[in-house]
Amino acid sequence: MADALIAEFGSLREVVGGSQRRIRRIAGKGVAKLLRAHAELLRCGLIEEVMRRPVLANREALFNFLQQEIAFAPQECLLALFVDSRCGLIRSEIISAGTVSSTSADPFPLFQRGKELGAAALFLVHNHPSRDPRPSRPDILVTHRLKRIGHDLEMPLLDHFIVTPGEVNPVPIE
Repeated sequence: MADALIAEFGSLREVVGGSQRRIRRIAGKGVAKLLRAHAELLRCGLIEEVMRRPVLANREALFNFLQQEIAFAPQECLLALFVDSRCGLIRSEIISAGTVSSTSADPFPLFQRGKELGAAALFLVHNHPSRDPRPSRPDILVTHRLKRIGHDLEMPLLDHFIVTPGEVNPVPIE
């Protein structure tokens, strides 16, 4: 069964982040539930590691968490990491989910949620289901727009990353 899952998905990491429907088809409902539970335990462990120190203090832990969180999603997702004045993680939330090639980055709900949580700043992360980690022109334009808005609202956008199963790549923010 393990060989069949690896053959279908390509790697253990891809299996853990893979589609429940595909896992059920290959290995059955019980294995799919077990793998989903494993993925959730892994996610909890990864976010605990990120929360121990300022968000960028342990880039490896952060990038592992981000990859587990959204790298395998079949559509683009925009994830916000809301942080306090010491850059400690308050909360990680998916702000929007879109299509295989885009998602919306509406500033109002993003910064409104930050205000509700008492965030001092935020990081943005989105995935590219195409697995191309390079930022597109729209990615760069949206990042610059959100940076300006964050500055005006006194909730700076500190960084923006693109996540794929194999990479975490920054979007130019300056």
